[in-house]
Amino acid sequence: MKKENKKTKESDSFIERVIEQLQNYFVRNALSPKPWKSLMVVFALSIIILFFYEVTKNLIFTDLKIWQSHFITIIILSITATSSAFFFNKSYAKLHRDLLRESMERMLTYKSLQ
Repeated sequence: MKKENKKTKESDSFIERVIEQLQNYFVRNALSPKPWKSLMVVFALSIIILFFYEVTKNLIFTDLKIWQSHFITIIILSITATSSAFFFNKSYAKLHRDLLRESMERMLTYKSLQ
């Protein structure tokens, strides 16, 4: 009986350590300066793409009024932002599932080795 309690306490403390490590991983990566580099790349690419979009729109539609032009730009940017958010969330969900699957496999492996 005492051995079972000891094993249960050990496995519980292991699970707590794994959860703590996962939390630390997410906090450390969420607050690290690394995302700024990729955000700056996205910002620069957005400026370049939008510049060429506006030039192309003005060359193709020469007789657009200003509000028609604004409306088209708003629609295109909204579609782009929604699509980007969809694909980001999809890839983030896959990463999250993979991480949870791996942590569960580690916990099961640890329990089977006891």
